Amino acid sequence: MNAEIDRKIAVIFVADVVGYSKHMERDENATIKSYNACEKILNKLLKKYKGSVFNTAGDSVLAEFPSAVNAVECGVDFQNEVKKRNASDKTDVKLEFRLGINMGDVVKKDNNLIGDGVNIAARLEALSQPNGISISKSVYDFVVPKTKMSFNDLGVQKVKQNEFHAFDILLDPSHKRKLKTRAKSYVPIISAIAAALMIGLIIFSFLNLNDNSPISANNQTDIENQRVLGRTLLISPFVNRSGSDTYDYLSEGITDHLISSISSTVLLNIVPRQQSFITKEKNYSFSQLREEMNVSFILNGSTYVSNEKFRINFELIGLEKNEILWSESREFFLENFFDAQDEIEFLVRRVLQSKLTMGESYSSTIARYFKDRSEYRTVLKLITEPYKDNFFVTETYAEPFKLLVDRNPNNSFAHLLYAQALLKQQRAGKLAFKDYILMQNTILKAKELDPDNSAVYPVLASIGAWTMGMNIVEAQEYNLKGVELGPDNFLTLFLAGSNFDVGRISDAISYLLRAKQIAPFGPHDVEPQLIRAYLYAKKQVTDSVSKAEKIATEMMTHPEDYKVFWGNVYSVYIRARTKRIPEAKKILDNFLKQKEVSIREVLRKIKNANYADKVFTDYISYILILTYNVSLLEELKNEFLIDDTEFDEERLNKLKREFKVP
Repeated sequence: MNAEIDRKIAVIFVADVVGYSKHMERDENATIKSYNACEKILNKLLKKYKGSVFNTAGDSVLAEFPSAVNAVECGVDFQNEVKKRNASDKTDVKLEFRLGINMGDVVKKDNNLIGDGVNIAARLEALSQPNGISISKSVYDFVVPKTKMSFNDLGVQKVKQNEFHAFDILLDPSHKRKLKTRAKSYVPIISAIAAALMIGLIIFSFLNLNDNSPISANNQTDIENQRVLGRTLLISPFVNRSGSDTYDYLSEGITDHLISSISSTVLLNIVPRQQSFITKEKNYSFSQLREEMNVSFILNGSTYVSNEKFRINFELIGLEKNEILWSESREFFLENFFDAQDEIEFLVRRVLQSKLTMGESYSSTIARYFKDRSEYRTVLKLITEPYKDNFFVTETYAEPFKLLVDRNPNNSFAHLLYAQALLKQQRAGKLAFKDYILMQNTILKAKELDPDNSAVYPVLASIGAWTMGMNIVEAQEYNLKGVELGPDNFLTLFLAGSNFDVGRISDAISYLLRAKQIAPFGPHDVEPQLIRAYLYAKKQVTDSVSKAEKIATEMMTHPEDYKVFWGNVYSVYIRARTKRIPEAKKILDNFLKQKEVSIREVLRKIKNANYADKVFTDYISYILILTYNVSLLEELKNEFLIDDTEFDEERLNKLKREFKVP
């Protein structure tokens, strides 16, 4: 006979640290010390409000309370005390917490509590904002008549099997937010509404850039003198050290093959063959290569022949610190020279990806999914194509990815890339509505073929939130799932970080920063996405607008034209939106003059951006038009923007008044 189950109704309180692992990576001792101090505050309040801890998990605490009011008052006092502690200059590591409180059915097992009552409290904690508290309706109904707190109704949310009506306790007016409620079907009309809500969240963020944000002034003359590391690679002519000119063909052939084959498949600028040989002849120094040619990396090599074999030594040097990033030796048979060239090409490309442009996890993932060398090169070309000059998404952008799927019908990564291409078309307004189902089915097929393909989940989160009626909490779960499966995968982190409108903004920022650390010379759009994330987080992350401005300003003097362009665009945008319009005008005028481009060319390039959705780029264009010349507003608006009806009319009228538009 089964033992009797000990059930009861309990008030469950869950507290968890925001970004604990990130703090631990930076300073383990200081983080532990800070956590212990916060834990001491919590324990004191638990004793005051008669709460008792029944479980802990490193950086989280689960407690039971005798009443809902006690739990809520404890949570409010705790967040206020932590806020006071973080305001102190003596606090080295300023930890933030999320709290979730639920009242529901639980089962007592040994000294632990389990069941839906606990699960929903945990889901509420995940739903809450940093420094915030989210509660269930069962708790809300008890505390509303007995407290003077303010609440924000988030509606019905569903995460996995748990469905609950959630409320935020408004400890600060800036915490007020709006989440999508649980979708009831995936029919097209609901999909359209979900997409509209998501767009609304993005626009709301940018339209409400805090006009009084404290932003430190930048000294433009100092900025102009800064030097930023670029992504130019010199494949220096390999040296024949065999003692005989007979074998010059080996070193020359390998050099030529690498220069011609690598350039189209890596996100680096490769110095052309002729210039490469000139630098060798003139014996350029490292400083000359940096100053005169903007070279950041050098690949050196030498060949030795012995009997029927030849050995080749490689050395990849980073000029920023004059350090050897990679060195290796390989041996091949002379009679298999052409096969050896292909093997060397594959080896060098993988090293460049691993060390500079993709990180080891992402690079090895592609190599694992596409073992055929020809298909492997095709995939890399497709991946790098969007980062070439003058590229923009068209209605046919996804067709090569469809052909890839046709050739690899059981390849999860091929389906992922196809779904991603369709999503880019959809974001750019280039995907027919009838193809939304194709996009949805494609990403679901990628997941079915390989549930461990980590990059699938953030793409599914994005597609789900934009076109499948998926609520934000559900999308966030997919984001987290992807990061759990691929914590060091650049693509997964970048995609999850780019989903800041469907997940925790602080987590999104940490994902993007981690992606940049793993692949410092990865896709160009990491910094623009990071700027967008910081602007979106203006009321949740300290000095976020200042951080966004700093990145944009640094990009203005970058060796890469792409970053210079977006650095100037965002610098104009941020200054204009923070009521520094003369500064914004000066930056825009200087940029147009230095690059010898017109405002129309700038707006056209913004419109064709492949990393952002159409409504967002339209809004940036609107600000730039106002900054450039208000009298051209109607003319340029009609040429480059969608209708005003897509925006909030009241807020746009406010913008016009700020820019002194009649």
